[in-house]
Amino acid sequence: SLSAWREYNETINRFVGGFIKVDRDNFRLLAANPLLDYYFMDSVRGYREETNGDVQDIRVLFAEHMEEALKLLRNPHHLALFDREWRLVTELYHQPEGHPADIQGKDEITHFKDRFADPSVVELLLSARVDNHHKMVIRLPGDADGDGIVAPGETLGYLHGENLMPIDRYFHDARAEVLFRLEMALLQIALLVVVLYWVGRSVPRPFERMAAVIGQLPIGDPTFRFEKSGIHELDVLGAALVRMGEAIHRHQDALMAAKARVESSERMLRLVLDTIPVRVFWKDPEGRYLGCNREFSHAAGFSEPLSVVGKTDAELCWAEDAGLYREEDRAVFEGRAEVANLERTQRDCQGRTIWIEVSKRPLTDTSDQIVGVLGTSHDITARKRAEEERDRFFEASPDAMCILGMDGCFKRVNPSLVEKIGSGRGELVSASFVDLVHSEDREAACGYLDELIQGEAAVLRADFRFGTFDSKPPVIAWSAVAQAGSIYAVGRDVTEQRRMERQLLLTQASVEQAMDALYWIDAGGHFFFVNEAACRALGQSREALLHLSLSDVDLRCRGLGWSDYWVDLRAARVMTYESAHRRQDGSHYPVEIAATFLAYQGREFGLLFARDITERKRSEEALQNYATGLEEMVQQRTRELAHAERLASLGTFAAGMAHEINNPNSFISGNVTFVKQYWEIARPILERHQEEDASGRVGGFLEEVVSTLDGMMDGSRRISKIIDSLKAYSRGGMETDKVECRLLEPVRDAECLLQHRLKQGFLLKIEVPAEIFVVCDRQQLSQVFVNLINNAMDALEMMAGKRERRITIRAEARDDHVWIRVMDNGPGIPEEARGKVFDPFYTSKGKTKGTGLGLSIVHGIVEDHAGQITVFSSPDPEAETEFLIILPDLKTYQAIAARRRKHG
Repeated sequence: SLSAWREYNETINRFVGGFIKVDRDNFRLLAANPLLDYYFMDSVRGYREETNGDVQDIRVLFAEHMEEALKLLRNPHHLALFDREWRLVTELYHQPEGHPADIQGKDEITHFKDRFADPSVVELLLSARVDNHHKMVIRLPGDADGDGIVAPGETLGYLHGENLMPIDRYFHDARAEVLFRLEMALLQIALLVVVLYWVGRSVPRPFERMAAVIGQLPIGDPTFRFEKSGIHELDVLGAALVRMGEAIHRHQDALMAAKARVESSERMLRLVLDTIPVRVFWKDPEGRYLGCNREFSHAAGFSEPLSVVGKTDAELCWAEDAGLYREEDRAVFEGRAEVANLERTQRDCQGRTIWIEVSKRPLTDTSDQIVGVLGTSHDITARKRAEEERDRFFEASPDAMCILGMDGCFKRVNPSLVEKIGSGRGELVSASFVDLVHSEDREAACGYLDELIQGEAAVLRADFRFGTFDSKPPVIAWSAVAQAGSIYAVGRDVTEQRRMERQLLLTQASVEQAMDALYWIDAGGHFFFVNEAACRALGQSREALLHLSLSDVDLRCRGLGWSDYWVDLRAARVMTYESAHRRQDGSHYPVEIAATFLAYQGREFGLLFARDITERKRSEEALQNYATGLEEMVQQRTRELAHAERLASLGTFAAGMAHEINNPNSFISGNVTFVKQYWEIARPILERHQEEDASGRVGGFLEEVVSTLDGMMDGSRRISKIIDSLKAYSRGGMETDKVECRLLEPVRDAECLLQHRLKQGFLLKIEVPAEIFVVCDRQQLSQVFVNLINNAMDALEMMAGKRERRITIRAEARDDHVWIRVMDNGPGIPEEARGKVFDPFYTSKGKTKGTGLGLSIVHGIVEDHAGQITVFSSPDPEAETEFLIILPDLKTYQAIAARRRKHG
């Protein structure tokens, strides 16, 4: 474990004598401590070469005097003594101060002083009874002269009886003793051979079996059996050998199991270090790497962790930062600082700049002494890049984005939020979110933040009027979540969207509550929207109707065919017709349909309003049944007489108009011409008078005279045109030349002609854009507006009360047609009269005020211009009566005129 490694390293460096670790097989130097000036190394020739009072590094000296060192190290006696000394000192460091202890069951401490408080030389007698070894006496390191320099320890000698013998004699006596023991061993072996030879001659079989047993003892094989030989001593010896083999086998098993556990622990520790996805390393106080895991070695450019051991940062690929790392390590080692999750850049082995997160802390031993630096690091380049991308997205987002503290104050805002709020970015930081919400929404905003902080929902959404604008603050839809002590919010300006949603909801409610059935169809004739009235009328659910088409419901569309129906609707733009609709039970009911063609965003649609006319049809059927009883001849004669009478009346009327109007009109036009000639003579005189008159009254008079004379001439010409139109009507139509002109011009003509009557309490509002053009006969189209305005004024005069009498002319261009509406707020047209208003001689004004030809003439002029005219009216006093005129533009009119010429 890591703690065991720290203890091991500390013990080596604090060892009271020299320490060396050698490979038993080839005596290769594995480790050594700075105090190797110990007992047997004193005999190494040239070792104690002093330079300025310092002993040379042991690794250098060992390499220079390898031959002498190997001779000593190969001596088994020295190795055994060294191992015993090492075990003894290791145990001493685990004992309390001044506490004597029995070490290894054999070694004794006769005198010991811990921590070396006394600067003088301290002697420690290590007594050992291992075989017949002598007692060693050494001097421990200490500051004897008080100059602050600790001298290395040295061997004083060994005890032979009561005498302290020099160390050289120790090695000499040891060698002699070894030789003596070797001679004695050879003598014993020779004697044993003689005895065995003699015994083999006398009792060969028992000894052969005993020899086999002895051969199996070193390997601890307990499977052998020793047969009794009949000789008591041999039998006892054989049984003892069997028990010895069994004991050796058990001991070997225990040792192997312990060794396996240790090796397994070491492998697991190394596996853990090499598997964790974090770089782990540890250094000594000098900044040299003592070890690392495989992740760190790969980052440093090495395949194995051992390749990093002994190197410094200056020798690795991030050498340019070695000075910074060294100062950092010193601060950690000295306890002045501790690095925790420090983010920095670093150069990797490919020369790329990466981001890493580093943590360092002191590495301490069991006595809490700092012996090194332990560190971890990991590559956070991907995270830093993600953070940079997140920041770019945050700053460039068109939506408002912010980060709030749990107190509801801004911690960070993006430019989009600053723009929407209208405050400076610096002003927003630390400002309260709730303070910027509209006063009417603040209570809801407080509840919104409380719910976020309490974590009752993962993501919360809410709309608030937001910002510092004085009027109409923008509505921002917020989506927010609380995580890691902050609130992250995204807002989008939905002011226009909410307004459109309200309008859409209002429109949907109006459509759903309408009394008439409404159908939206696509270019294929399929329903994609129906209102509740349509569902009630057809007796089907909305879901069922959306799977049907108009041909499934409308009998006229089914008979005509969808393609022809759609072509007609596209050409007419607006169609009103009667048909019959089929209910779910197969029954039919009559309807009146107003169909409108619409094009939107490149797609074509049809909008149909269907009104149930069952009651009206029943009334018509009753009238028809009543008329059925009359004879066909009477009916035919009545129609002929009526037609003849109308033609006669029209001829009489036209003749009367020509006689009664043309003569006065000629008189007026002639007199106007005469007046204009005299006016040219009188005008210079009046102009000179104007110069003398300071009041300016004459100037206005001059302009009014000219305008009045021109208006009289224009009116006279219009009278002639009207008479010609009446004659044309009686003859069945008259071709006139039509040219493209501004629609506003005939409207203004009509206004001018009726100015004298409009001044009698009528308000005429003209909402016709000057850029709208139509193909028309200006005189005829002017007569249309004159008749419609006159009718409107007649109707307004019948209105009771002091209500404002208003007439509105409004026009707009729709695709290839022009829609013209003439509206008034009069009492309206009764339902029974709406179908007859365009019939000749039909009037609701009485015999003294109307002839019944005005709207009939209007209808003829509009049709002659390839247009349509429709009337909309309601008995509701708040509703307006509307005449809708739809005229084609130039391109459409030319196409229609070409078809008319082709078909006659």
